Amino acid sequence: MTDSAPRPAATYLDAASGEPLHPAAREVVLAALERGYADPRRLHGPARDARLLLDNARAVVAECLGVRADEVSFTASGTDAVHRGLLGLLRARARSGDRVVLPRVEHSSVLHALEWAGASAETLEVDRLGRADPAALAAAASAPGTALVALQSANHEVGTRQPVAGLVAALRAGGSDVPVFVDARASAGREDLPPGWAVAAASAHLWGGPAGVGVLLVRHGTGWVSPFPADDRVDERTSGFENVPAALAAAAALRAVVAERVEVDARQRRLVDRIRAAAAAVPDTEVVGDPEDRLAHL
Repeated sequence: MTDSAPRPAATYLDAASGEPLHPAAREVVLAALERGYADPRRLHGPARDARLLLDNARAVVAECLGVRADEVSFTASGTDAVHRGLLGLLRARARSGDRVVLPRVEHSSVLHALEWAGASAETLEVDRLGRADPAALAAAASAPGTALVALQSANHEVGTRQPVAGLVAALRAGGSDVPVFVDARASAGREDLPPGWAVAAASAHLWGGPAGVGVLLVRHGTGWVSPFPADDRVDERTSGFENVPAALAAAAALRAVVAERVEVDARQRRLVDRIRAAAAAVPDTEVVGDPEDRLAHL
């Protein structure tokens, strides 16, 4: 015999790994598939349609993230954006050295990129909330041979915001021009990017866009050299045929999330506070992360 009672609706609690596709993205991607299939480098009509869609996606993402359109590149994933961002900075800073300063809580994609490049990583501890010390990072970055500092905007697992602005201020106060790479995948779209970064990375599937779309941000005037073989594409910072429909869907989802985020942030913060309180009531359980200065959804 089978149980005929209806099953309760499932509650999805893995937003740290990926968000369900936002309705705005679903609507756009279907329409874009009809017009965004051609090579945006070509000059015929369908190609010009694809180029128009790609440029529009870049402009929307730039507006939502508070950057210039020419600072936005679409990559194959958020991990790809991290790798390109870090390795491109390292290559541009080769004369300064290959030493990278970072806290112990950086995402594994950051560590894998540095290991692959053979860079020298100076890893610093964080406090019990998972937060790095900006003064300690800046002091470590003052050592000769430092190419860059890597600091996430917020922790991917516990949501603790990181002091990116404080780090940049400490670096500049000490007369250092060492650039800062920011992994903003956990926070992009949900709140403004922190100031002062040179290169940043984001991932569309973490704001309700389609998987397979990363965003690489390179500030105008920042020294960055592609670490991978060149490819004759629209954007010299990337390689491979652009997924125009997915980029447009990612932009649509980002615009919707930014428009909704004040209301959604308040609702999610209340829900997470309830989860934290319930977890804290379980014997022998420690609730980690900053209880206040954190992302609302983690």
